Amino acid sequence: MRPVRLTGVTGTSSWVPLDAYSPSPASVQSNQATLGLEITMDDIFNTSITPKTSVATLVAGFLQLPMGTRAVRGTGMVGADVLAVSQQGIA
Repeated sequence: MRPVRLTGVTGTSSWVPLDAYSPSPASVQSNQATLGLEITMDDIFNTSITPKTSVATLVAGFLQLPMGTRAVRGTGMVGADVLAVSQQGIA
């Protein structure tokens, strides 16, 4: 997966889907050490359910997501915030 960078978002960003079956964990970086994040293990493309979310905390602007995470989004963002999500593919 190529890194996804979200900028210019005010409020809550859209979901960034991840490969839940990848053997490599995903990571999130931000220019803000305290940017709010929500993660979900649910399928965000299934419109018949509302994804259950967990709040995650960045440590010094970085977070390694738990295995099985299917999507992540930023919360409480302002236009200057940058959220970068990356996950290695299968080599």
